Amino acid sequence: MDHFYPLTPPPDGTHLESWGMLAALAQATKRLRLGCMVNGMHYRHPAVTANAAVTLDHISAGRFNLGLGAGWFEPESNAYGIPLGSLTERFDRFDEGLEVITSLLTNEFTDFDGHYAAAGVDLVIFSMHGPYKATRLQPLVDALEAVK
Repeated sequence: MDHFYPLTPPPDGTHLESWGMLAALAQATKRLRLGCMVNGMHYRHPAVTANAAVTLDHISAGRFNLGLGAGWFEPESNAYGIPLGSLTERFDRFDEGLEVITSLLTNEFTDFDGHYAAAGVDLVIFSMHGPYKATRLQPLVDALEAVK
């Protein structure tokens, strides 16, 4: 779960960051599909999320699923100083983030200047073998397109 606070008691209990944990699980397993049900779009810039997804896709040999959402847990956002925004702002940020992530995973270069996210001139995500091609993440890309 992409949260920084436990959602079940005790509220001060141990809670590990999801992306680091997923990378460890990817190395420790060979058949398990990996991913968080939902990653809040407001926690990370969409380009950072896309880059982390590509990294986990490589580490797991294609077993990574990316789940995305608009965010909801206000106490956690407030505690970390991360603006959650109104429902309208959250869904607008989510839509914009999907556009950035989809472009980064499908196009050779992405140049994006939005309200919530900007991706510098000709931003490209590199894999170990040059610009990343989302062949294994095509189901994710199809799902992102279906949401739009």
